[in-house]
Amino acid sequence: MEGMVKNPVFLALSALLLPSLLSAQKADPNETGNSVDHAGIIKSLDGAGYARGKSTYENLCANCHGNDGRTPALPISPAFGKGPFKFGDDPYSMFVTLTKGNGLMGPQTWMSPRERYEVIHYLRESFMKPSYPGYKPVSEEYLDELPKVTVAPPPKKKLPNRDFGPALASQLGRDLSSALTISLGDDHTISYDLHTMDLAGLWKGGFLDLSNTQHYRERGGGVPLAKGEPIPGLDAWKWAHEGTFDYPTENLLPRGPIPSKWMDYHGHYLHESHVILSYSINGRKILEMPSKPRGFGAIAQALRVEPGKKALRLRTAKLEGENLVHGYLPLRAKEAKLEQNLKGGLAVSMERTEGKVGRFTAVLAKGGPPPELDKKRGTILTIPASPKAQVIEVIRFSGQGEGELLSFASYLTHLRKSNKSTDLKAKTRGGPGRWPEVLKTRGKTSSERKPYVMDTLTLPKIPSGKTWLRTSALAFFPDGRMAVCTHGGDVWIVSGIDDSLAEVRWKRFAAGMYEPFGLQVIEGKVYVTCKDRLVRLHDLNEDGEADFYESFSADEDVSTFFHAYNFDLQRDGKGNLYYAKSGQYTSYALPGSVIKVSPDGKKREVHCTGFRTPNGMGIMPDGRVTVSDNQGSWMPASKVSLCREGGFYGYVQTHSKGNLWAPDGGRIDHTKVIPPKSFDQPLIWMPQSFDNSSGGQLWIDDPRWGPLSGKLLHTSFGKGWLYYMMLQEIDGISQAAIVKLKIDALTGIHRARVNPKDGQVYATGLNGWNGGGRRGLSQGHVHRFRYTGENARLLSDLKVRKDGIELFFNFRLDLETAKDPESYELEQWDYKWSSGYGSREYLPGTERKGREKIHLGKVTVAPDGRSVHLDIEGIKPVNQVRIGINLKSSSGNAFEDMAYLTINKVPPG
Repeated sequence: MEGMVKNPVFLALSALLLPSLLSAQKADPNETGNSVDHAGIIKSLDGAGYARGKSTYENLCANCHGNDGRTPALPISPAFGKGPFKFGDDPYSMFVTLTKGNGLMGPQTWMSPRERYEVIHYLRESFMKPSYPGYKPVSEEYLDELPKVTVAPPPKKKLPNRDFGPALASQLGRDLSSALTISLGDDHTISYDLHTMDLAGLWKGGFLDLSNTQHYRERGGGVPLAKGEPIPGLDAWKWAHEGTFDYPTENLLPRGPIPSKWMDYHGHYLHESHVILSYSINGRKILEMPSKPRGFGAIAQALRVEPGKKALRLRTAKLEGENLVHGYLPLRAKEAKLEQNLKGGLAVSMERTEGKVGRFTAVLAKGGPPPELDKKRGTILTIPASPKAQVIEVIRFSGQGEGELLSFASYLTHLRKSNKSTDLKAKTRGGPGRWPEVLKTRGKTSSERKPYVMDTLTLPKIPSGKTWLRTSALAFFPDGRMAVCTHGGDVWIVSGIDDSLAEVRWKRFAAGMYEPFGLQVIEGKVYVTCKDRLVRLHDLNEDGEADFYESFSADEDVSTFFHAYNFDLQRDGKGNLYYAKSGQYTSYALPGSVIKVSPDGKKREVHCTGFRTPNGMGIMPDGRVTVSDNQGSWMPASKVSLCREGGFYGYVQTHSKGNLWAPDGGRIDHTKVIPPKSFDQPLIWMPQSFDNSSGGQLWIDDPRWGPLSGKLLHTSFGKGWLYYMMLQEIDGISQAAIVKLKIDALTGIHRARVNPKDGQVYATGLNGWNGGGRRGLSQGHVHRFRYTGENARLLSDLKVRKDGIELFFNFRLDLETAKDPESYELEQWDYKWSSGYGSREYLPGTERKGREKIHLGKVTVAPDGRSVHLDIEGIKPVNQVRIGINLKSSSGNAFEDMAYLTINKVPPG
C-alpha cells in the first residue's frame, strides 16, 4: 500500500480550523428581526477591512481553501476563484452561510457581522473578481434589495475586566513569545521577557489589550498588545552577559531562554498586589519586585542580589534623541544643572535645546553604587561582587522639562530620609489570599437506569465576568479533591465531590498562567502545562491559594501563532512527565513532538516527533505514551498512536504562513523538505463522522468502573464523546478497535482522569475550533461518567485472526442471530498520506475512491456463546474497517453497536 496510510470520506472539516465558508442555506431576504445593516457594512468596506479580512482568511481559512483561490488544500472545500458556489456567490448569501451554518459546518458567529463581511470582501476582491466567471459587482439595486434593519442592534457590550491577579503570563505581540506582564497600579504596567529577564515593555495608560485573544473570544486568534503609551527610555532595562550588553546571539535558541549560565528563571511569588520575580543572572540569585510609588510617576524595582564572586551589570535606562547631555543632579538641586563627578546624586540623561530641558531619564540606586552614565550604552548600574546579599532599590523616572526633573529629585529627598529597605525574602513566604470566597453549586446527577451515565458538576456563575471558565484540563488529589484549569489561566480546587453532588465547592487557587492545557497533582502540588513552560504551584502558607509559580521546566521553543499549543501532561511510573507540542501552525523547529521531562524538571528530551495538532495524550500501564492527532495536512484522519522513543508519526514540515508561522521560524525552507517514505502507524484511525477532533486518552483500571475497567479510553474534543478501545499486539505491532459510549457530553472533552476516591471517570474540555464537530457544545463543563451497577451488554474485545475477526461479548448471545452473517456489516478502506488536508477513502490497496464491502464466510459461535469468529477470506492489513453489529442476547434483548478497527498486522498462518 505504497503512499497509503491506514481513514474515510471526509464527513466534516477539521475542528481546529475555520471550516468551509460556503456551506449554509440562503436565508429568506424578508426575515424579520434583523439588526444588521447589511448594505451599510458592504458600502463601507475599504482597504483596512480588506486587510483585516485577509488576515482572518490567511490565519484560519487558507488551511482548507488554499492560498490561491483555485487549489483548495482540502479536496471538498470550494475554490473561490473557480466555483461552483453551492449556497450562493453574492455577499449576502455568503454572509448567511457563515452566520447560520449548513450541513456539517456550524455557525461562525465568533466573528462579528462586520468581520464576516470583511472576510467575504477579501474573497471577492482577491479570488472571485479576477477569475470566477460568475462574479458580479455590487450595485445600488443589489444593496436596495438586502434586508433592512428592523430592530435596534444590541448595545455593544463592554468587555468585562478579567481578574488575572497582579500578573499575566502570555506572549507580547508577535515577536516576544514568553512574557510576564505585571500591573503596577495607577494604569502603569511593566512586562518582562522571561527568556532573558530584560524588560519587554513599560507603559502607562492601561494593562494589556486582550480583546482579540482567547481571554475574550472563542477562537482568539489575536495577540496581547500593550494598552497604553510607552515610557521613553525606561524599557531599556537589560542585563549584561560575558561582560557586555552586546553578547553574541547567533547560537542561542531563537524562541527559547538564553543559556542558564547567563539567566535562569525560577518563577514568581505573589504577595498582596506585588509580584516578586526569582531568577539568577550569571550564577547569582536575584529577587526583584517592581512597583510604582503612590503619588509619583516613578518606577521602583527592589533587588535582592545574593552573594557572588562576579559583578553584575544592569542597564537601567537609555534615552534616545539628539542634543543629549548626561550628568548627576544633586537631590536638593534648585535648577537642572548637571555635575560630572557627584557621588550619590541622580543619574540623568536629558535633551537640552537652547538651555531648556526636554525629555529626560533619571535613575537613583538606593543602597547601591551610583549608576554610571555611558553615552552609548545608557545608564549602567554595576552590582559589585560581594560575600553578602545586597539590597538595592532602583528608582527610575522618565519625564519632560525642568520642573518634572526637580520634582523627582525632591521626591527622592523625602524618600531617602527613610532608611527602610524592602524585605523581599519576607514576601516569599506567602501573603493574604486574593480570592477568599468559596463558590457553591449543585451538580446534576443522572437518574437514567443505564450501566454508564453522565453527571454534571455545575460550574459556578461569575456575573462580573472576572474569569471565563473555559475548562481545559483536570487532575485529582488523593483525597478526591479536583484541580481544574481554564484556557484563560486559572486553576480552581473543587471539593464536595460526593455521590449526590449536592454542594460542590469551587475555590480559585491560581491565575494568570499562559494557556494551560494539562494538569497533574504530584505529592500534593499542582503541575500545569503552559505554552512556555511547566509550572509547579506552591501554597506556601496553606491558605488555599498559590503563592509561588515555579518555573519547573521551561520550554525551549515557544511560538507566537495562537494555535501553537502545548497539550496535556502525563506521568509514567518513574515520575517522568510528558506533554505534546504542535507541528503545524507553529514556528517550531521540529514537526511536532512529545517532550519528556525528568522528575526533577532538570532534563528535557524529545521522545518522538511527527504531530500536527496533538490535543491529548495518555499513559499505558507499562509507561508507554499514547498521543492523538487531528485530520489535516499530512494527517489523513483523526488517530491515536501508541508511541515509541524516537518514533515518527506523520506530520512533515512542508507548510508555512510566512511571517505568521514557518518551520523553525523560516530557517527551514519548507519547499525543500523531503518527506520520509513512511511513518509509524497508529493504533487506530477514525473517520470524521466518528471523531473529527481527538482529545486525550485514559487507562482506566479501577474495578469500581465496572466491566470497562482495564480499557484504554479516548475522548473527542469535536464530538464531545467518550470511547473505549480494545488493543491487540502481534509480533510487537499494535492495533486497536474502538467503540463509542452512547452518551453526549455538553462540551468538547479532551482530558479525562479517574477520581481515586470514587473510581469514576471525570472529563472536561471546551469549544472554539470545532466547525466540523457536534453542534451546540458549550465553552466549558466538567462531567462524571459513572458506572451505576446496571447490567451492561458490551462488545468487550476484538481480535484479528489469521482467517478473520473474532468478537467477544460480556453476555451470552442468541445462537440464531449470532451465527447469521447478515447480523454483521463490514466494510473497509484506506487513506492516502499526503501533504493535502486529510484524505478521501480509497478501496484498499488502490487509488480508486470508495469503501469495499467485506464478504463474510462462515460465522462460528464459541461454545460458551460469548464470542463469534467471522471468517474473512484473504484478510489483510487495512487502515479502516467499520463493523456494524445487530444481534440479540440469549434472553432476547436486542444488541446493536458499531466498532471501527485498524489492522496493521494479521497473525501469520
